[in-house]
Amino acid sequence: MNVMLLAKRNMDIGNHRTRVVCRLHALLAELAPGGMAKELYVSEADVFLAKLCPETPAQQMRFDLALELMSWAEPFETSPEYPMSVAAIIGPTP
Repeated sequence: MNVMLLAKRNMDIGNHRTRVVCRLHALLAELAPGGMAKELYVSEADVFLAKLCPETPAQQMRFDLALELMSWAEPFETSPEYPMSVAAIIGPTP
């Protein structure tokens, strides 16, 4: 039974990370002029956000939400307790 609980916990963590990263990606795509031409990894999102300058209140709100999501996503990227990568969640590309 303990193994089942650990497996469920691992799945829940992976699902949560996927939701956070997808929300972050959607916000960044809305903030980027003309959209985004490539995949964006969480580790690159801080550099991307540093280059942006929100001009409208709506862009400022999206920017603030993106910063908050970055703080949620960072533990998944830096902690050895969460060795999930985007490839591990999405699977290999053909």
